[in-house]
Amino acid sequence: MSQASPPRPPCLPLGTRAIATLLTAAAIAGCRGERTLSLTSTPVGAEVRLDDQLMGVTPVVIPIDHYGTRRLTMYRAGSRLYSEPLDLDAPWWTYFPVDIFTEILNPVRIHDRQAFHVDLLPATGEEADPVTASFIEEAIRVRSESRAAAQTADEEEQAASDASAPAAAGEGNG
Repeated sequence: MSQASPPRPPCLPLGTRAIATLLTAAAIAGCRGERTLSLTSTPVGAEVRLDDQLMGVTPVVIPIDHYGTRRLTMYRAGSRLYSEPLDLDAPWWTYFPVDIFTEILNPVRIHDRQAFHVDLLPATGEEADPVTASFIEEAIRVRSESRAAAQTADEEEQAASDASAPAAAGEGNG
């Protein structure tokens, strides 16, 4: 007795198989574009924070996960603090639907390298912003007034308790 082989499913035409194989290979080989932000400063060696996360010391190259406005802060001893918004603009190839081809199907890696340089100013010991200085002066004045009021209230409470203490002692003897 001979066994009959199971029926084979119909095959795709050669052109369709080739296109499917090519698209599968492109999807597997496709790689996400490389996005980096290079930060430098004068003088070098400034601590770098991006959105309040420590990223390193200049010069530093940071991978970019998302674009938009980010907060860049740099500090180095002997220099003024630098903290400003930094606009990272997305390149044209990251917008839908182009990104499907450039990020997934394209076997060639695309690079977006953005660079930013900061000249750190030397520390002078002076307030950089007169509004900040007046705000600090007002805060010191308010704090001093509240401390004086609290001290006056404590002294009045102490005087009241001292005045009632002899009267209470006299009542206990009689």
